[in-house]
Amino acid sequence: MRFRGGVGRLFVGALALSAAMSFSAGAFAKVKRSGTWPSNETKVSLDVSRVPRDQAIQALAKAAGWSVVVHAPQADLVDVHVKDQPADKVLELLLLDADYSVSRDGTLVSIVRESGGEPSKQGNSGAATPVVTVPTIPPASVPVPPVMPTPPNGGVAPSVPTPPTPPEPPAVPSVAAVPEVPAVPAVPNAPSAAANADDDGPPAENGKDREFFGGSATIPKDEVVNDVAVMGGSLDVYGKVTGDIAVTGGSVRIHPGARVYGDVSVMGGGVNVSDGGRIDGDVDVVGGTVTRGDKAVIGGDVHGRNGKSKKSDSDDDDSLAGREKVRDTAAEVGGAFARAALLFVLGTVLLALAPQRMDALKAELVAHPMRSFAKGIVGFLAACALFLVLCVTVVGIPFALIGATVAVVAVFGSMCAVLETAGRALVKHKSDNPYVHLAVGTLLFLGATALPVIGPLVGFTVAFLAVGVLVSTRAAGLIQKKNGGAQPYRSAPV
Repeated sequence: MRFRGGVGRLFVGALALSAAMSFSAGAFAKVKRSGTWPSNETKVSLDVSRVPRDQAIQALAKAAGWSVVVHAPQADLVDVHVKDQPADKVLELLLLDADYSVSRDGTLVSIVRESGGEPSKQGNSGAATPVVTVPTIPPASVPVPPVMPTPPNGGVAPSVPTPPTPPEPPAVPSVAAVPEVPAVPAVPNAPSAAANADDDGPPAENGKDREFFGGSATIPKDEVVNDVAVMGGSLDVYGKVTGDIAVTGGSVRIHPGARVYGDVSVMGGGVNVSDGGRIDGDVDVVGGTVTRGDKAVIGGDVHGRNGKSKKSDSDDDDSLAGREKVRDTAAEVGGAFARAALLFVLGTVLLALAPQRMDALKAELVAHPMRSFAKGIVGFLAACALFLVLCVTVVGIPFALIGATVAVVAVFGSMCAVLETAGRALVKHKSDNPYVHLAVGTLLFLGATALPVIGPLVGFTVAFLAVGVLVSTRAAGLIQKKNGGAQPYRSAPV
């Protein structure tokens, strides 16, 4: 049968296209395996889109648990969407662009392109695109235009205009010209815990609260405590304080390596933070100064004289050490005078409001000084035991706190009576004024406690005498006997 015109030519082109596709469909790249490949290969699931072929192989190796070495990766883009398929089969499908040799030793896989193999053109899906040769269709015969007759007047026949040349279509970029997608930069590692070792949080255990009354107190290097309260004494911190520090009538020194996680409040003294010491909270100082070393750390706000001053970098070490020593001495002297002033003020108030009860305390002290000292030691131990027993139960904690506060005030009042008795023994021949006696006794106590070794002994002696006379006189008559008998304290003249 014979076809005419364009229909015949189209039919011939379709037959040639079908033959070329059927021929090219059988041409695939070869993958030669070597080494040991297990029969039950690990099944993987992979879902990547439009990534370079080498990155797709790396993703497959990560999913299969391989260590892969690719000697000739291809940068064309592929799409891989498989689920629960053997890893070796997926690798063969990824290597369809050329001939490869794949060797395996355990989990180590090496991929080498054969020397004679050339990568084939591929699309984004990773499947080989067959190259189809379309036969050239001869152009249809164009009829020759008739020759124009010569004009009768012998003129020149008009020339036929030449049609313009159509512009060439833009060249279609090949698959190989597609730019390579840049690799995703590696995420930097998170900072290690060692980088924040200097900024660690508070210890897991907060420790116990500590209270000190009179004299100097120390937090050892390896000890962890919670809140610390000091009344009438100084505090040296070598360890860690997870709570706050409150000191009345004394100074605080934070030694190298010590750390306070809370606030520091001082009344009537100073705060000294040495190099290597650290306070995370605020520092409040009334009646004192705040000094710190070049390497000392105060995390919060500082309120107090010289609170924001630091050592000048231009000063030499000798002058810095001298000024620091002077400041420390001045702070300690100021704290001692503040404590003496507080005792004197409290004593004047008690002498004015309760003179008879103060006379009762002095009379017991003069009559039985040694017995009062012994009862003071026993009474102090009994008070500590009672405080611990009350703190065991939740109901007893409020009573323990109230009782401790009342006991502290009572002991300081009794200390005023002891100091007045000592002052009276010194200046009785010159003055009978009890306020003068109290002032002399307070100054004597101030000077005695300033001595290096004798000072703490004097402080403990006065404190135990004060507790003893309170026990002997039943708190100066405030606690009556049950039978309502005679007064529980002596009324003999002092």
